[in-house]
Amino acid sequence: MDPDQKEIEPFKEKPVYPKELTVMVIRSVGKPYSIKISHRIILWTSLIVIAYMLISLYTINRFFFLHRQYNIQSEKLEKLENEHDDNLKSLNLANEYITGLEEYINSSSDLKRAENQPFQKEEPTAKAIDIIEADLSKKDQEEKRAPSIVDIKDFVIKKEGSAIVIDFRLVNAIQEQDAIEGYLHIIAMDKKGNYPQEWSYPRDTLKDGLPVDFRLGQSFFIQRFKSYHRQFNMNLNSELPKAIRVLVYDRSGRIILKKEFNVDNGS
Repeated sequence: MDPDQKEIEPFKEKPVYPKELTVMVIRSVGKPYSIKISHRIILWTSLIVIAYMLISLYTINRFFFLHRQYNIQSEKLEKLENEHDDNLKSLNLANEYITGLEEYINSSSDLKRAENQPFQKEEPTAKAIDIIEADLSKKDQEEKRAPSIVDIKDFVIKKEGSAIVIDFRLVNAIQEQDAIEGYLHIIAMDKKGNYPQEWSYPRDTLKDGLPVDFRLGQSFFIQRFKSYHRQFNMNLNSELPKAIRVLVYDRSGRIILKKEFNVDNGS
């Protein structure tokens, strides 16, 4: 061998690392069992698990956020609906008040024109009287035949000292649960058949036991029923009323309920 030549070093191969992960299971007795798992399977499985956890966290967080927003919007919607109903009732009352004022202005102007004209008193003929009485009797019969849309329940009359206390419920008598609006008058009748103005509620001018202006009555708006409590103060020496009359008008001025209750037996 030539001393000038260098000794050729043997070629060293790179170490080959295993591409699989070996899992060994050793029991107390017997030979061990080995399972080989690819590194790629472990890598992809880890990535899928991490992605699943992230998506689950995002979905849960999004669910709670939308649920909270839904509750907030529901509360706002309910408040808006209540405000809408209140505004609608106020608008209806305002329209009725304006209508009443217009009718009052028209009646006042007609009354002034009638005062300016010369007054001519005409005696009603027998035929006209018969026609008027026939119309009144026909109207009374129609009111008796027509079913009332309201009724009075639990009417109680109590005497407390020199005062009379009245309690009752005004009930919606129709089957449909529609709201009913109108005016209520409570009038006491003495034993002579008269209706003193101070015994009326609300206090109003009466004619033949009926209010001159029905719109001055107690306004009501009922869905099912409404309770009323009224006290009539009497003088110590005055006699008690003979009966209590309850009148209920609708918004157009038609009497939809007329009832009288005796004070003696409280019925």
